Amino acid sequence: MAVEGEKDFVVDYVVRAETEEEARQQAGKIAHEQTVELPEAYVRDTYPEISETVVGKLVGLERVSNEDRLWRLSIAYHEDTTGFELPQFLNVVFGNTSIKANVQVEDIKLSKGLADAFPGPRFGTEGLHKLVGVALGEPLVMTALKPMGLSVEALAHQTYCFAKGGIDIIKDDHGLSNQSWAPFEERVKACVAAVKKANAETGRNSLYAPTLSGPIDKLFRMARFVKEAGAGAVLMLPGITGFDSMRALAADDSFNLPILCHPALMGCMLGGSLTPGNLHGFAFDVALSLIPQISGADATIFPNVGGRFGFTLKECQSIVERCRSTEGPYKPIAATPGGGMTLDRIPEILEILGRDITLLVGGSVFARSPDLEGNSRAFVSSTGRKMENFSVSLSSSNGHVPSQEQLEQIRKLRALKYPAVKGNHGKFLEFKKNFSGSGVMGEDDSSHWLNVALEMYKPEAGNKSWGGVTRTELIGKRDESTKFHVRYFEVSPGGHSSLEKHEHEHVVICIKGEGKCTVGQRVWDMSFGDICYTSPWDVHQFWCPEDKKETFAFFCIVNAERDKPVLVDPTGLELADMPSSCG
Repeated sequence: MAVEGEKDFVVDYVVRAETEEEARQQAGKIAHEQTVELPEAYVRDTYPEISETVVGKLVGLERVSNEDRLWRLSIAYHEDTTGFELPQFLNVVFGNTSIKANVQVEDIKLSKGLADAFPGPRFGTEGLHKLVGVALGEPLVMTALKPMGLSVEALAHQTYCFAKGGIDIIKDDHGLSNQSWAPFEERVKACVAAVKKANAETGRNSLYAPTLSGPIDKLFRMARFVKEAGAGAVLMLPGITGFDSMRALAADDSFNLPILCHPALMGCMLGGSLTPGNLHGFAFDVALSLIPQISGADATIFPNVGGRFGFTLKECQSIVERCRSTEGPYKPIAATPGGGMTLDRIPEILEILGRDITLLVGGSVFARSPDLEGNSRAFVSSTGRKMENFSVSLSSSNGHVPSQEQLEQIRKLRALKYPAVKGNHGKFLEFKKNFSGSGVMGEDDSSHWLNVALEMYKPEAGNKSWGGVTRTELIGKRDESTKFHVRYFEVSPGGHSSLEKHEHEHVVICIKGEGKCTVGQRVWDMSFGDICYTSPWDVHQFWCPEDKKETFAFFCIVNAERDKPVLVDPTGLELADMPSSCG
């Protein structure tokens, strides 16, 4: 879709006519029908200025097929005829003429003014891939919550299983609206919570997309609710709620969520294989790619070849090619074939449509087995895709869309050899093979890990409850969202940790030297690879005997939220509380 001149946009129509003269006559009728809706001679004689400036002009005519008597008419309209409003733009493109036989819209080329008035998709294919953390060019996977009639709890459970199994986008089935068994607001809140829980457990960023299909007087309030609830995207049905409702949300900076376009009721806009022998409607790629793109969709769903809707391979390929096109003013959008697609056909679909698509599979994911999480993993695995090695951001992990500033920060971090130590993003802490840190407590780069500080085990205690121990906080205290902390401890010969107890648990893994651990009434020797688990309220201590020649070192993995340790003496008697910064 190339951008035409400053003031005119061009619509290509295909018509059936016996001769070139008949085709020209049809062009004149279309140009007048779509603008002034008066006889050509009357307008020319009575309103010559309007005839010259408002009525469309034939700017191209060519025969498409001798056998089928098809001609392509290119008609230019002045952009002012649209009022720079999407509903009127669509009205000028094909309003009354859509009711006539033997005419089809084959292409639309916007003027610069209209391209500016209709900014199109906010995220597009690239933005969707960044949100879910999948490399551009690799397929995304999408499924739907169904069937209509399930409770909120059942749909939320499906959401959790799909997200745990690695599905990128989990959308409501387009028939889920505000029915009594799963009211809209209750369903959205429950499914957002479910995907948030799964994301926290997997470290991925699956998106939940509720359906926005309510009455127009409620639609934008529903959109605000979805945004505030933390959904990651929305599914819209512009054939039912109107293309301009989609455009308005896409253009709203405060909404800022990806929009998935569903083709419900848009079949009546189509010709091709759906109306054999009858030239009618819009070309498939115009109706299911170009118009959604102009209207702000970031992904467009369409029936796949070989599914239950009868689209041909050529028609599907035309939609995909239009979605991928970089011509014109808009970002490419995610071509999303679905509609009766099965898991066993995925390699075939990727072969004939290309890998840079979004695969929508519903029924086959349910039917494979009762294990929805396992079925989802099988779905992802069937694509053979490679995942990008980064996590988008903390804000994305709870279902919110990262801001442009956050995305820019992610790009900067990925450009570094090692991302910043501080922050909630994928990171790599380099171990210094030949340790050259300063060894000064609290100083940056003083530990065994690059840019990580060595710290005192605990604040100095007058009771000498510990000695000869250092600690290094690795993961958990630098803005990570983990529910655990990873620390590294070194105990010098003759040193020991506190003899203490607490409600939280931890796991200790020896990685160097030899030491001892007390847990409850038992004492164990520890060396490389040994693991010690401390259960709630176990009295415990770690120490390195004086006769050892090297440091006893171990990792300790502990709850992020934990209670304050309580010191005990060797008889088990509780001593004074530990300082508040301990643990």
